[in-house]
Amino acid sequence: MSKLWEKILGTLVVSVFSLAAIALIGLLANLFFLHASAQHWVSTPAKVLNWNIIQSKRSSKSSHEKLVVNYHYLYQQQEHTGSQLDFSIGSDNFSGRHRRQQMEALRKDQITIWVNPQSPAQSVFDRSLPVQQATFMIFFLIFPCGLGTLFLWVYLLKGLQKITGLQTERFSMPFWFFLHGMPALYPLLFSFSELSTGPILILSVFSILALCSLIELIRRLFNPERGRPKIADLKIITAIRRN
Repeated sequence: MSKLWEKILGTLVVSVFSLAAIALIGLLANLFFLHASAQHWVSTPAKVLNWNIIQSKRSSKSSHEKLVVNYHYLYQQQEHTGSQLDFSIGSDNFSGRHRRQQMEALRKDQITIWVNPQSPAQSVFDRSLPVQQATFMIFFLIFPCGLGTLFLWVYLLKGLQKITGLQTERFSMPFWFFLHGMPALYPLLFSFSELSTGPILILSVFSILALCSLIELIRRLFNPERGRPKIADLKIITAIRRN
C-alpha cells in the first residue's frame, strides 16, 4: 500500500471515530441535561393505558428488548397522553434488571409520572438516569472512539503550534483525558445509589483520570516547561521523521 493510500485510510478511520465520539458526547450531554431538568419536574398521578415489550433481533444469537408504554394524566385541569418511559436511548440487552422493575410498577393501573411544569405536555414515567447505557457510552467514548479524537486533537494542536509558535502540543494528552473522562463524574455524583459494582469501578477510574488530567493541565499552564519534550527526545523524533 502506498503512503498516499495509508494517509487516506488513516484519515478516514480517524474521521469516523472522531465523529462517533462527538456524537456520543452530544448524546451524553443531552442525557445529563434531561436527567438534571427532570429533578425539578412535578410528580403527577397517571393511568396506564397500555404497555408492551418489543424485541428487536440483531442476530440469531442476540436480541434487544424495549419497553413501551402509554398513559393518561391530568395536569392543571388539562388532559394529556404521554408515552415516554425514561431517558434511555433505544433498546439494549444489559438493562434487564431495571426493565423488570419498570414492568412491575406498570402492572398497577395508577402510576406516578413526572411532568415538566414549563411544558405540561412533556412527561416521563421514570426520571432516573439510565446508568447502564451511560456507562457503556462513556466506556465506548474512551475506547475505541477516543483513539480517533486523540489523533485529531494532536494534529490540531500541532497545526496551532506551527501557526502561533506557542507550545500547545504539550496540552494534548491531559486535555484529551479530561474531555473524555469528565462525563464519568456525573453518574457518580448524581446517580451513585443506582450503580452496581462494575459501573462504579469503570466510572471511578475514568473520573480519577479526568481529575488528574485537570490538575496536570493547570500545572502545565503555570509551568511553560512542563510537558515539553526533552532534547534527547527531540533528537529521536527528528531521526524517526528523517527515516
